[in-house]
Amino acid sequence: MLYNNSKNLTFVIYDEQRPTKCFEIKKGQIRLAIFLLPLLFLVLLLALLFTISYIRNVNYALKYQEPVILQKYQNERTATLNKQTELERTNKELESTNAILMSKIKAAKTSEVLLPFIRPTMGAKDMTSSGLLGIQNVDVKFSTDSNRATLLFNLTNPTGQKITGHIFVMLRTSSLFTIYPSEAMSIKNTLSTGMTNYDMGEHFSMSRLRPVNASFNLPLQRNAQYYFDVVIFSKSGDLIYKKMLGPHILKS
Repeated sequence: MLYNNSKNLTFVIYDEQRPTKCFEIKKGQIRLAIFLLPLLFLVLLLALLFTISYIRNVNYALKYQEPVILQKYQNERTATLNKQTELERTNKELESTNAILMSKIKAAKTSEVLLPFIRPTMGAKDMTSSGLLGIQNVDVKFSTDSNRATLLFNLTNPTGQKITGHIFVMLRTSSLFTIYPSEAMSIKNTLSTGMTNYDMGEHFSMSRLRPVNASFNLPLQRNAQYYFDVVIFSKSGDLIYKKMLGPHILKS
């Protein structure tokens, strides 16, 4: 049975075997429920449509980006292969240059082991006997922590006249060698001939004294004998000084 007044709806349930029950519901709650249920349904429907639309957009974007991503990876792979090819070519050039340099070391005289690596100029003279330059205060330092060897000396000029030129220093053992400055024997300067120009040495200009600090990076070996060959050219390319220093032994 339903009783109706202005604010509430009352429901009475009769049951012969049970006590009578009454339920009272405010009309406002019924109206609110009637309003919220469709609204909730609408929200759920919009959320479902949004989710479907989002998934479709993501799938479309992935399909659109797939060729771009694939092309990117293909370009990177091509660049990597090209770099690998270039490294292999450079390695072959280094091996060829190293073979040329080692053959020159074996063929050179002990006192002139560095000279075959330096390209002479037309009309260049050997002026080493003129006594234009000398060296003093020679000091050799080894650093096993950083695999570095350093030759320190003072270049002297007994004449007092200004001399300009280029300095080369070679550090060598029975199994390896390296040259200072390192740029002088780069692939660009020595490719195919294994030689560098005399003006690739360290530049100097002096009247009395000039300190020299020649540093080498190489794997140091205990009890090995290290020789330093100093060669100096004038500004015009004349050979004005050469001297071998050593052996210096890195003691264990």
